[in-house]
Amino acid sequence: MAAAFRRSVPRLTGWPTLGRLWTFLGIFLPALAALLVPMPAVDLTYHLRAGAAILAGAGIPSADTWTFTVAGAPWLDQQWGAQVILAAAFQATGWSGLAILRATLVALTFALLLGAIRSAWSIASVRAGGSAVASSARTATLVVLAFFAVAAPTLALRPQLFAIVLFAATLRILVERSRHPRRMWLIPAMAALWANLHGSFPLVVVLVGLAWLDEVALLRIPTPAGHPRPRLPRRLLGSTGLALIGAFSALATLVTPFGIDAWRYIENLARDPAITSEISEWRPPSPLDPGGAVFYLSLLVVLGVLAFRFRSDQGRPSARFFGPIMTVVVFGILGIVTGRGLAWWAIAAPVAMVQLQPGLRLADLQRFRGLPTLRARTAREASASEARRSPLNAIVIGLLVVMAIVLLPLWRPVGPAGVPIGVVSYAPQGIAHKLEGLIHGGQLPRGARVWAPQTWGSFLEWAVPQVRVAVDSRIELFPAPVLQDADEIATGAPGWLSTLEVRRVDALVLDAGSIHLAALTEVSSSPDWRQVYSDDDGSIWVPMR
Repeated sequence: MAAAFRRSVPRLTGWPTLGRLWTFLGIFLPALAALLVPMPAVDLTYHLRAGAAILAGAGIPSADTWTFTVAGAPWLDQQWGAQVILAAAFQATGWSGLAILRATLVALTFALLLGAIRSAWSIASVRAGGSAVASSARTATLVVLAFFAVAAPTLALRPQLFAIVLFAATLRILVERSRHPRRMWLIPAMAALWANLHGSFPLVVVLVGLAWLDEVALLRIPTPAGHPRPRLPRRLLGSTGLALIGAFSALATLVTPFGIDAWRYIENLARDPAITSEISEWRPPSPLDPGGAVFYLSLLVVLGVLAFRFRSDQGRPSARFFGPIMTVVVFGILGIVTGRGLAWWAIAAPVAMVQLQPGLRLADLQRFRGLPTLRARTAREASASEARRSPLNAIVIGLLVVMAIVLLPLWRPVGPAGVPIGVVSYAPQGIAHKLEGLIHGGQLPRGARVWAPQTWGSFLEWAVPQVRVAVDSRIELFPAPVLQDADEIATGAPGWLSTLEVRRVDALVLDAGSIHLAALTEVSSSPDWRQVYSDDDGSIWVPMR
């Protein structure tokens, strides 16, 4: 007994293996990046205000009370569940808690993706007639980190981040459905949760539908020689079961305070030209922007793998590749059409890519001149390499953990509005603090009409709830004339000062950046406005009344 215990001690207390280090890097590096990059307040802070109101017993908001341009307008707050979670986390742990929450959600997303990639590789190998050999930890991690770069612009702390986790979890369950079929019954429950967190919940039906197509295509694959052909009811069970899961999931999305109106809300968002054309992340990604360039590069890589799949199969790929091919098509189109689609592409595409790889011949690559001789590592070589233990692996892990702790907002000085400096972007703390002072000093009335840049509206209505802003991140609430006025004021178009008078604006907030240069120049020379505050972020102007 003692000898057996001593033999087990090295396995329990030994240094981490290289494979464990690679797995750790695939999960922790995205989380570390989430701690490095400030949390945009463009969406976050208005969700904090809404969630706090719900927690205080005010109920789910049904009409706007934060702006003066659309006051009283109906508001279907479909993302109320995420708002409650965010507000509860903030009230309990402050900005450090929100930073940790963001890093945790990002880590969970890429942990699920890492597991899905390794499982997809193994299952695809079995489908191809080979053994259940998973990809190496190094390969899976490199793929994950590459596609993390694609998803990075979409990983702000907001309701969509909760949806991204649910998307990754749903995808992994579907990838592993042959090994863990009972887990599929978690999908309808996740669909109900998803429908109360973010408007991307229809994607759960899309994912199940793609898995159903995959199962139907598998029915066409002939049984390998020497293997008994499964009975028809058993072969149909996969597709029939997935059809039921899809139906139950679709019904589960109705379990919200809004019922079918949540679907109508999503339809209206998708068809609203003010959103699809005015909001940058809803527009198609541009190859000239860093985020768009990374997306199109990843698209070319995946299409390259798909092209080699067709080449290796003489233009007639097996039916087992139909599901992955359709996944690439669906989420590739979604990524091309809207920047919001980058998050879903970055999770679905790498899984589809590894599902396409079994049987690809490196010899096909050799036909291109100038390429070196290529040889893939065998499973035995990869396993032996990644089984090596070293104290250096533990040192790397420890240093990264210490770095993450150092990056927490807990250690940073606090700005005038009570937010740790450098933790939140699009958050003009000095301006918010001054507006609050103007109200307390009686220079601005409570409920003052403040015209500020749209990207600052969310922060100002959270930091200074005594004012009413003109526009914020709930673009779907604002009719075209309001958005047109916002554009005219932002660019200093002819007559914009008259627009402020018509709107009876009590205070004007301008960004110090070049976008408001024309407006700054004109208001500075106007006898009707005077400056009451200025800092590196921007300035506050009030009318000479």
